[in-house]
Amino acid sequence: MGLVERYREQRTIGDYTLIKLLGRGGMGSVWRATHHNGADVALKIVQLPPDETAFELTARLRREMLAAATIDHDAVIQMYCFDFTPEGDPYVAMEYVPGESLASFLEKRGAMSPIAAARVLVPVAGALAIAHAEGVIHRDIKPENMMIASGENRYIIKLLDFGIAKLSRTYRNLTKSGTVIGTPHYMAPEQASGKKSVDHRADVWSLSVTLFELLTDGLPFPGRHIHQVLVDILKEPPRSLAYYDLNEPELAEIIERNLDKDPLARDQSMTAFRTRLATWLKQRGHTTDLSGRRLDAFRDPGPPVRPSQAPSRAPRRNRTPPPKPPRRSRSVS
Repeated sequence: MGLVERYREQRTIGDYTLIKLLGRGGMGSVWRATHHNGADVALKIVQLPPDETAFELTARLRREMLAAATIDHDAVIQMYCFDFTPEGDPYVAMEYVPGESLASFLEKRGAMSPIAAARVLVPVAGALAIAHAEGVIHRDIKPENMMIASGENRYIIKLLDFGIAKLSRTYRNLTKSGTVIGTPHYMAPEQASGKKSVDHRADVWSLSVTLFELLTDGLPFPGRHIHQVLVDILKEPPRSLAYYDLNEPELAEIIERNLDKDPLARDQSMTAFRTRLATWLKQRGHTTDLSGRRLDAFRDPGPPVRPSQAPSRAPRRNRTPPPKPPRRSRSVS
């Protein structure tokens, strides 16, 4: 019996009751569920292969929870617990966000306006700046790993899937040199070449690819197959915004700077990247990001923490999701 069919019949896992299958992939499935206190959650269940990779997959899922739990920002999905089903499958309970991925948004609606794209990515950049100050590198920034949803009188953006995040203070030996991890079109050259010394500037690169995609509905390194994409990332210049007849010189400069093959030539922190986008928005009369947060309310979390500097911290205990709030009427502007 497959993983999905097994849990369709079982329905209850620990403190959670499965309600609806939200998605499935090669490694498992994600369900909408409810905690016994009535709170809605998303439950990610991973089916372990019967071989030596089971340990790594378990560690990766646990690392996703640990990584996200260190980041105090409302643009990051909250993690509640890591545990195992009675059958031994690891699972993570996390905040449930009804909405759609930015990838789905682009597929349905096409490219965003420059203003909308910048307002979407400012809170993501702020969340990543905090992550980097905690020693967490995401390593898989892309529209598919961002959710956009409606909140009370506003829209919200959530960064997902720290499952391949490089948590510098734990599991340092899980990723071996020469192993390529990430999604090819969004990989920095140092990722594409399989280098072990990947740091926060790889996220700066990937967020710049995402900005390019939101603006153009295209990619700076489109490539017809994965090998060609990786070769182009390592050796060829990226496409420009002008290729798509988009005349935004300041945004083009941000993208060009941060798609430099040399990490030293990019913005050296996600705070710097966020500041550039926020300044560009303020120059055009905007004062808030997508979530309604004031652009000047961001507090610099400090410089990114490198692996050798990362403090040692004990894993956080499982948290109980907050009870479901009373239903309120919404009017999203």
